Amino acid sequence: MDPFEAMLPEAKSSSEIDLLRDEVRTLRRLHESVHFLTTAPDLLTLRGEVLTLATSMAEMPRAMLALRSSGGGFKLKAAHGFEDRKSEEVRVLRRILNRTLTKREVLLEGNIHDGGILGFARAGDLRLGAVACLPLIAKGTLVGALLLDDPDRDRPFSPAEASLLRGFARHVAAALYRLQGETRLRQKMSDLARERDRLEGQKERAVELVERERKRASASQEELTALLTGPYAGAQRTFTRRFLSQALARSGGDLGKAARLAGLSQEKLQELMRRFRLSLDSTSSSGNRRGVRV
Repeated sequence: MDPFEAMLPEAKSSSEIDLLRDEVRTLRRLHESVHFLTTAPDLLTLRGEVLTLATSMAEMPRAMLALRSSGGGFKLKAAHGFEDRKSEEVRVLRRILNRTLTKREVLLEGNIHDGGILGFARAGDLRLGAVACLPLIAKGTLVGALLLDDPDRDRPFSPAEASLLRGFARHVAAALYRLQGETRLRQKMSDLARERDRLEGQKERAVELVERERKRASASQEELTALLTGPYAGAQRTFTRRFLSQALARSGGDLGKAARLAGLSQEKLQELMRRFRLSLDSTSSSGNRRGVRV
């Protein structure tokens, strides 16, 4: 039998029982989607909120479940007090807390069927005498919830009891859905933060690469400049002077022919002749080329 369905009384004619069965089915549908709460890293931060929700039914805001300092009894504790301490809901909840669980260890070391968040308590010393949803605490950590019921009861639920159970189901469902949304939001924020870090790392690496390339280009330019102004420049001057000297010698004293032989305009040739102190020499001897005066 489904442990969730086993929690419900057998009276099928009661509309209140049908409503409660719907609430339990809703909680069962939530079971799979909220099972991660047993290992959620932010469980402790949610503990106070869920405890407040668990005992804030029927107009009892900010109520909290607390153990007595000694003994196995339980008491209700509210940060700002209940709106109506004499209400039927408060009396029912007190009776549930003080009579349903007979030993402190039951709440501290509750035996939850199938390890679920919502499960059926099978502790031998658990005396079932009322209907309630209670948070299960293990050494100060919220680990689940108990849905308590008396399978042999033959009377319908009182309005106060039904209100407690339905209110708990509504509030816990809302809290769990909100937690799921917050968890997804935190995951999305974490993903965005990781993506931002990745992009920033890529940007830093790109900046470093550009800087390395700039330094490499600068070093190459310095090497080229040193080469052009050093040995290469001297060799270039020597080669140019010899080339022009040969062109002038073969020209027979004709500036235009010398320019054609050198592949230069006459103006450029004259500029280079002045630079290298070269001139046309019309003096010739038999069989010899024109001399070149430097």
